[in-house]
Amino acid sequence: MSSMKDREEGFERKFAFDEELRFKAAARRNKALGLWAAEKLGKSGA
Repeated sequence: MSSMKDREEGFERKFAFDEELRFKAAARRNKALGLWAAEKLGKSGA
C-alpha cells in the first residue's frame, strides 16, 4: 500500500506544480496585456 500512497503524493505534487506554473503564466500574460493597454491609453506603466 505504501507504493500507492507514494504514487498519490507524486500526482498531487505534479498537479500543484502544474497549477502554479499555469497561474504564473496567466499573471505574466495579464500584466503584459495591462501594460500594453495602458500604453495605448497614454498611461504610465509600473
